[in-house]
Amino acid sequence: MAKLHSAQVEKKLLALLLKNPTFMRSLSLDLNMFAIKQHKDLAAIIKKFVHKYRTAPSKSALLSFANEQITSDKALTQVAAAVELIKTLPSSKPSEFEYYYDKANNYFMGRRIFDIGVKLTEKFKKSEVNFSNIKQDMITELLVMGAGEKDVVKRGFLHSNVHERYAQYKESRRRDAKHIIPFGISALDEKTGGMQKSFVTLFYSKTGGGKTRTAINVAYNAARAGYNVIYFSLEMAFNFLASCFDSRMAAIDSKQIIFGRLNREDRIKYKNVLKQQVKDQLGIYIVDVAMNAKSNVILEETEIYKSVTGRQPDLIVVDYAGIMLPMQPYSNLSERFNNLFLEYHQIAKYLNVSLLTAAQESRDASKADIRKEENEGVHNIGLSNFMAPHCETVIRAKQDPADKLASIVWFVIDKCRYGSIGGKVAVTARWATTYVGDRVRADATTFKNPNKKIE
Repeated sequence: MAKLHSAQVEKKLLALLLKNPTFMRSLSLDLNMFAIKQHKDLAAIIKKFVHKYRTAPSKSALLSFANEQITSDKALTQVAAAVELIKTLPSSKPSEFEYYYDKANNYFMGRRIFDIGVKLTEKFKKSEVNFSNIKQDMITELLVMGAGEKDVVKRGFLHSNVHERYAQYKESRRRDAKHIIPFGISALDEKTGGMQKSFVTLFYSKTGGGKTRTAINVAYNAARAGYNVIYFSLEMAFNFLASCFDSRMAAIDSKQIIFGRLNREDRIKYKNVLKQQVKDQLGIYIVDVAMNAKSNVILEETEIYKSVTGRQPDLIVVDYAGIMLPMQPYSNLSERFNNLFLEYHQIAKYLNVSLLTAAQESRDASKADIRKEENEGVHNIGLSNFMAPHCETVIRAKQDPADKLASIVWFVIDKCRYGSIGGKVAVTARWATTYVGDRVRADATTFKNPNKKIE
């Protein structure tokens, strides 16, 4: 059977909690990392000492403190054995901390996985089993585990990673930063800086305002730039959505593809695009799931994607949030979306991906004059108080009849953690050909000669 704890590793970690500066790690340490009761009790005493004195405890000081605690609190008499353990802790160096912390955490993860297995065994002993609930419980447990496993608290002195930060700056300057996924729309990238990994980006508009078309273009641009994209479609069937990508790539009317009414010239473009897709094999992976699927499907399908492709996704698109449900229970619509967007944020951070989704504009905003500045802001999203707080970037797409005739859509940046807030950019939007992008020839394809007939 796999080893699930090590007394020596736990003793080393305890000894390191008496050192400077690693003693401060005791304040955020999960006591369950210690499998042996004496070790867990001693870790609790160290935690209390550091919380009270904010200094590294010497063995003698810790002994005195522990004895005082036992004298004043009868409930602590059971930890007398842990006090004796203080005298026998091994020697250690602060530089060893991360090694022993990772070892102890690895054993901790093993015990938690084992516990999940025990729970599953008990459930399988019952005559009537709801396997869907079991699957959801497993995903929820793994998501919680993942948050701890990734160590969401990052610590260090300001000067400790200057080389890492400068390297990241140079990547950003070259526009090839691995932690930033560009929208592929120059004006929008200039205003926002792109989509950071572990962040949630929300597009919203009124019905028919271009949410899906914008998401398709962002996904396509990211794939063209070499990023791996998973596109979750909850409303459009797989082939229907794929036809929209075909429309974008060939610059032909998506409806004519769907209804089989292409003229000879467009049919040649379409065939060339399909041939080029097979050749290029862009990293766009479509997952067609039912409406009202729960957010845990993102985790499940991402694991399948990684198993099948051997790749780590960079961008996850959820089209769209309004027809997805959270894993956690809810009692009303507000709680539903608060839970859902909180889970989006947790998933993005756990998977280290950029997550892009869309939502509906509030009814009042849809009725208001589209050009009035006072109508900007996250309050224009339906249930904005429960969606926007969990998103790092919020962008509104708006278009009046005159804009539509001119093939223009306005993107208003309602929220952006590291970019310009309140800025507006006008981009070319040709809905028929599923094009949303820079003000260039929107009918240009990626091919030198799109009219060349396939032999």
